[in-house]
Amino acid sequence: MYRSFIQFGHPWLLLLLIPAAALTLIPYFRLNKKYRKNRNRITSMVLHGIVMTLAVLVLSGMQIVSRVPNEKNEIVIVVDMSETENTAAKRRDDFVETLIEQARYDGFKIGVVTFGYDQVLAVPLTYDVSKVFEQYKYADLPDSTATDIAAAVNYAKDLFSHPETAKIVVVTDGKETDGNAASVIRTVSAVAHIPSEYTDYDVQITAIELPDTHINVGDAVRIGVKINANEKFSGELTLTDFNGLTTETVNAAVNVNKGEQTVFIDHAFTSGGLHELHCNVTLDGVKETVIQNNDYYAYEYLAVYNKVLVYESELGQSTALESILTEDEAFDVTVVNILDEDIPTTLEELLRYDQIIMNNVSFSDISGHEDLEENIYAFVRDYGGGLFTVGGNDSVGEAHAYNRKDMIYSNYYRQLLPIEAIKYTPPVAVMILIDRSGSMGQDIEGSNFWYAKAGAASCVNALTERDYIGAMTFDDAFQMVLPLTPRTQETKIFSSIDKLTAGGTATVFPGAIEKAGMELRDLKNVDKRHIIIVTDGGVTEDQRPDYESLIDNFYKTDGITFSTVLIGGDKDAIERMTYASETLGHGKLYNISDNSTLMRIMREDLNAPEIEELSLEPFHPVITDILSPVVKGVETVDLEGAKNSMTMELQGFYGVRARNSASTVITGPYGVPLYSYWKFGNGSVGSFMSDLNGNWSSELLVDESGKTLVKNILNGLMPLSSIREEEVSARLTEGNYSNHVSVFTPLEEGERYGGSVTDMSGNTVSLSQLPTDGENAESADNINPAVYATVPFSEANAYSRAEFVVKEGGVYTVKVDKLDSDGKILQTITLYKAFSYSQEFDVYGFSDPAAITEKLNNFATIGKGSVIADLDDPHEVFDGFELYVDRVFDPRLLFIIIIIVAFLLDIIVRKFKFKWPHEIIIERNKKKNEKKVR
Repeated sequence: MYRSFIQFGHPWLLLLLIPAAALTLIPYFRLNKKYRKNRNRITSMVLHGIVMTLAVLVLSGMQIVSRVPNEKNEIVIVVDMSETENTAAKRRDDFVETLIEQARYDGFKIGVVTFGYDQVLAVPLTYDVSKVFEQYKYADLPDSTATDIAAAVNYAKDLFSHPETAKIVVVTDGKETDGNAASVIRTVSAVAHIPSEYTDYDVQITAIELPDTHINVGDAVRIGVKINANEKFSGELTLTDFNGLTTETVNAAVNVNKGEQTVFIDHAFTSGGLHELHCNVTLDGVKETVIQNNDYYAYEYLAVYNKVLVYESELGQSTALESILTEDEAFDVTVVNILDEDIPTTLEELLRYDQIIMNNVSFSDISGHEDLEENIYAFVRDYGGGLFTVGGNDSVGEAHAYNRKDMIYSNYYRQLLPIEAIKYTPPVAVMILIDRSGSMGQDIEGSNFWYAKAGAASCVNALTERDYIGAMTFDDAFQMVLPLTPRTQETKIFSSIDKLTAGGTATVFPGAIEKAGMELRDLKNVDKRHIIIVTDGGVTEDQRPDYESLIDNFYKTDGITFSTVLIGGDKDAIERMTYASETLGHGKLYNISDNSTLMRIMREDLNAPEIEELSLEPFHPVITDILSPVVKGVETVDLEGAKNSMTMELQGFYGVRARNSASTVITGPYGVPLYSYWKFGNGSVGSFMSDLNGNWSSELLVDESGKTLVKNILNGLMPLSSIREEEVSARLTEGNYSNHVSVFTPLEEGERYGGSVTDMSGNTVSLSQLPTDGENAESADNINPAVYATVPFSEANAYSRAEFVVKEGGVYTVKVDKLDSDGKILQTITLYKAFSYSQEFDVYGFSDPAAITEKLNNFATIGKGSVIADLDDPHEVFDGFELYVDRVFDPRLLFIIIIIVAFLLDIIVRKFKFKWPHEIIIERNKKKNEKKVR
């Protein structure tokens, strides 16, 4: 729509027209009528009026304005067509149509870009808005298996002819898989958040968890498959192991619960080298909308790592250990005496080995060599080497390797170990059972029941912050008053004990003892489990077989001990409870006649022995993690109070405490750790709290199970990958589809880097050139759409990096080659990557709507725009646009010219007589007629 009007900069100056008219007309009308009608006077008056009028218009700032629609306004709608956003396709398209309709009548130029992983120009910028939505609906679609908002916005911002009057509107669910929209969002003016949500059935494999220890060929390992589901399903899980030549398959029926869970599959690798592990889950009778996330890939590279360096503190101390390790050439062993001067101590020397064994080596032995402690620390933490520490005594029979005073002065070495050589008592869990039958009296001061409650409260003071306590009462039934509770919750414990009430009937043991034993059995993080029963012994004889059987079984199977505080018991009660407590329960019987001693007795019964630095009592080690590869092939026997005991006997151990994050596989008396290990940085450290020189371990060193245990321990601590320093240093950074290879080793003159990506079937893609470059270039249509290079190693990037895309699930080998000027390979470094599915199909990875909303709000704020509040009326998109453009004509220069011309004409008219053109014509005609007459 066009519209013109006149505007004045100083409209009040138009009042000058009045005096201007007066100055023009008054002098004229003051003339005599005789002279007033003279043409010169009239002409002069008119010219004078024109000059005065135009002068006033110039002074008042007159301008002529023509208002026309602004044809520079441009909007590009960037529409998310990814798989997740397609779940809300109708709502998305309705919004796009609404936005286009609102722009139709205001002269906007509209374009549409659709995007997923790539972009498509669905509708070029056009003024013909009426056809935009139809073109959008039938345009070609982008790759919808990923979401790259950044690339789409970058593409859209280059489409504008007039970027200063343009806006980008992003329509998305905010689930970004590739790129970083925050880096380009400054060009975005508005964001339409169209949330997406998978409402159909879905089960998704989110991870394959392999052991974090070294795996040898033939080792049966437990592989964890993490599964997430939105409903409860049954189905089948398939694990496929492909080594490049042969395939092994394991199938397992699974029952999947709602939420996340881990399903375990036992599998043995039958060959070395690279293995591609592929897991697939299928559901029974359920059709899923998203099936891409039912497959998951991982890899395992089985290499031989067997070079072992043994430090010993006495000559010949490692003979038996070396003999075990070198059987069948299983390990390549080098033994040196730590007290010698000429031994490997530098980091370069240590890195020639895969694992270090400290056989009865103390910190003071290590500190005798400059930088050895720091180098061992770096060998494990930074490079991924293994460390195994073994105990032993010194020449006078005192602890040497785990000497507590010696370890205090250590810095790095002490940090490495999964154990602490300190004084401590093993953590205890106690369940106190109080008889509330009528014979125990009422809850009044001085009664048996009152003293029992006081005794229970006094037990709290005998516990440490690592202990647990629970309390029950019983008569003909039992009541759980305080479940097993950490000692640190003191207020809750005392409050619960205070609420114990008396007033029962008969005395019945079995139910209460069974419940207490079950509660203690379920608590895993303590070393001693104990029941204390406080009673006056009024239990019937017919109950005896039941409660004795329970006490006996709990001790034999779970090591739960049992003590009785008998208040004024008769001879028969003393006999029965002595047998139950001391013979079956391996605890104590306290028969008291003075209730005032009850609190002291109960407290003392809980005093666990402090673990000594060195203990010489013979014992059978107990395996606490029977599924650990460390104890594979180790024979066990069930002994009283200790299931899964090893068949061989050790004659002593060193008292230490396992660190919180360490895994303890084998324990000794009182639950003291005998073998513990942990991951430390990139490497692994294990500590054995007995000796392996035959002093305490003579049976273990000759027993086949013992030999197997030692080999298993070393295998478990071996590196997961080579720790040798590579001549070429490279790193692979993985995104969703995109991958970035960075090389950090400088090149000599004439050298360059190249590389390749190869799948398990042997298909190779070059990283030295783009697919469309070189002599054997492929056409764009023939490029492998699953794997391709996007940035090759080249002179342009100093051969320092390459980028490639992987869009197909599988395991890939990435090689970086250092080449000389003739193209000969000088060195090669090999990296591996596994790709399963695009994050677009990670249904549970974008499960926080609030986080997505916050991210989009931040995007819009950075872009100086906003998230559209009302998708049905997105009027704010048009805020800030100038719908019309004013074309201004300033006539003042023209007026000044006319004024000057009129002023000059006025002078001429006043000074000279003139005739009008028609008068001249009339005069000429008159003269012609006169000549004819003559």
